[in-house]
Amino acid sequence: MLSIQSVLVGQTCIIEHIGSTSVQGLSAKPIIDIALGVEELAQADAFIEPLMRLGYEYVPKADFPNRRFFRKGEWRNGTHHLHVYEAGSEEWQNQLLFRDYLKAHPHTLSEYDKLKRELALLHPDDGSPIRGGRAVLFNPFFNWRGKLFHNLVSFVIYL
Repeated sequence: MLSIQSVLVGQTCIIEHIGSTSVQGLSAKPIIDIALGVEELAQADAFIEPLMRLGYEYVPKADFPNRRFFRKGEWRNGTHHLHVYEAGSEEWQNQLLFRDYLKAHPHTLSEYDKLKRELALLHPDDGSPIRGGRAVLFNPFFNWRGKLFHNLVSFVIYL
């Protein structure tokens, strides 16, 4: 059986399980989200053909210029989403930070899960309100983290 690693042999990349299915206790649709971190986003162009052999389809998303998106399965009934980011980019860090923060903070996980369930009942066919709810809850945290990360990197470079 082919895997993402097997079709990307020779590529320098990091693979992480992200999204709701990566956090135990969080409500999730049956879609596995995978983040693939690369040195340069342009590398993703070379992934299109090999990932097609695994059943992934490249889906251009103009709204997200710092990410390349691949889907496996039928539209609106997919099984996997593969998000390609530059490793270390703000988008990459936010995905991992969000997952890790929820795992480390059960109360926040519970509140977010409650919000997801409420929004899913109100908007059963549209995930954008859930993404919007996540942004309202967590953007202050990401903004604070981004400033801290920038200051730490500046400090390390200065040393």
